[in-house]
Amino acid sequence: MWSLPGRLVLGCLILVASAHGAPESHSAKPPRLPTLTVATFNILFQNFDLAAVHELIEQSEADIVFLQETNSESLDYLQRRLRARYPHQSWTDDEDWAAGGFALLSKLPIISSRYVPRRHGGIFGTQVAELSLSPAKWGHARLTAVNVHLAPVNYHRLARAGSMAAISKEFARLQAIHAKEMPAILAEVAGKELAVVGGDFNSVEGQVAWRELAGAGFAEGPRTMARPTWHWRAGGIFPISLRIDAVFANAALRPVSSVTTPTAASDHSLVVTTLELVRN
Repeated sequence: MWSLPGRLVLGCLILVASAHGAPESHSAKPPRLPTLTVATFNILFQNFDLAAVHELIEQSEADIVFLQETNSESLDYLQRRLRARYPHQSWTDDEDWAAGGFALLSKLPIISSRYVPRRHGGIFGTQVAELSLSPAKWGHARLTAVNVHLAPVNYHRLARAGSMAAISKEFARLQAIHAKEMPAILAEVAGKELAVVGGDFNSVEGQVAWRELAGAGFAEGPRTMARPTWHWRAGGIFPISLRIDAVFANAALRPVSSVTTPTAASDHSLVVTTLELVRN
């Protein structure tokens, strides 16, 4: 029978032996991959609620925001108010089209930005930028960002449309135009290590723009699938809701989530996609 002091000594010996003899257990977690959030938002050139647009962009907390249909009024209102959150900005205007402006808002430094005028039957141009990513996370990589606004439907025809079949016919008419617009857009990202293409494609999944992007190795965020991004009332009779806005990323970036936020401030929703670096 062990006395109390004896039991205490034995217990101490067991603890010492366990501390020195037991193998160490490490549950090392793999390092988190760098992520990037990219938003796209057609703010509607005839916008009468820029305060709501401003609030929605602020709440998105996206790293990069593509805007379409900007103009001098939206520039004057948004540029200064968003400067603290997005210190790096590039705005373009189209003197011929009130809805032809673009803006790129970024938390990341913009190395260069240029406006590519419309061509090949399109109405709007394209905004192309190179951004510098954080060296600590991305290793001095650059991101090519392309902000697009493909040729839209003829709203006069839509207003006269009396059925979904007539609306489908109008969207089908655009396919020949988009087929001419897309090669120039894809040329801007060909061979780029990291690239995103986002904006208002004025077409739906399965049509030319989406097929060509998929064929070039670009993918979109998974959660946009069931959410329309554009709402319009044809002829004041029945509403149309389609998913025509998206953010696509090349094979080096994996879209891991996407959130679509409708707003009464525009006929388009804000789409925010989170991208993750694909480990080589």
